[in-house]
Amino acid sequence: MPFANVDGARVRWFTNDECARPLNAYPPDFRRLVRAALLTGCRYGELYRLEVGDVSPEAGTLRIRQVKGDGRGAADGVGAGAQARLSPA
Repeated sequence: MPFANVDGARVRWFTNDECARPLNAYPPDFRRLVRAALLTGCRYGELYRLEVGDVSPEAGTLRIRQVKGDGRGAADGVGAGAQARLSPA
């Protein structure tokens, strides 16, 4: 096999600096969408299809109706802290 370990996923989390760079590069009205993607792992289409009833700030959950692939990682464990950070400052 020409490449070793190509079947295994490499898990690595972004650092705070790595998250701040794209946030600072976009206009303020687009930053909320980028922040939501960073905090949840959702793709643009998953965030775009969200409806008001999909967000539960009380429970700290976000319901993703249609995901790409097996859905693992998309919005896993979005807690109250992430919900608070998603809110406009």
